[in-house]
Amino acid sequence: MRHLFFNLLRQSLCALVILFALQAVAQPVITYRSKVEECEKYKNGNKYQRDFLLFMDMLQTTHPAFEKNPPFDVENELEQGYSYCEKCKDLQEFAFCIQQVASKIHDEHTGVNFSSNQDLLYPFHFYIDEKGYYLDAIQKGNEV
Repeated sequence: MRHLFFNLLRQSLCALVILFALQAVAQPVITYRSKVEECEKYKNGNKYQRDFLLFMDMLQTTHPAFEKNPPFDVENELEQGYSYCEKCKDLQEFAFCIQQVASKIHDEHTGVNFSSNQDLLYPFHFYIDEKGYYLDAIQKGNEV
């Protein structure tokens, strides 16, 4: 009797695992595609310019601040950012550029998390824009 119970339990678990596996495989894969990728600026730009255009498109299509009236002149930011990214030499310069744009949204939660050395862990987070330095998070226990 005991053997029959465990056998039935094992078969039930195997059937459930197979059903869950089939369910996971059947989920659709949604890849973010943007019309920006078809424009000449995107095709002719360097990797930072292309990522900047995608970042701006993502902001405009997904961020609630752009639902009614954009919080800044989008065309002006696109031109300035695209021009700035032409001269970007590394990821840190690029992060500085997109942080400048993100900080103009003024919603206290949109920002860029960036570290030039991914192996380091700091007990705080800050960002810089044209107006100054901003400390926006600090690990509990490290407060001043």
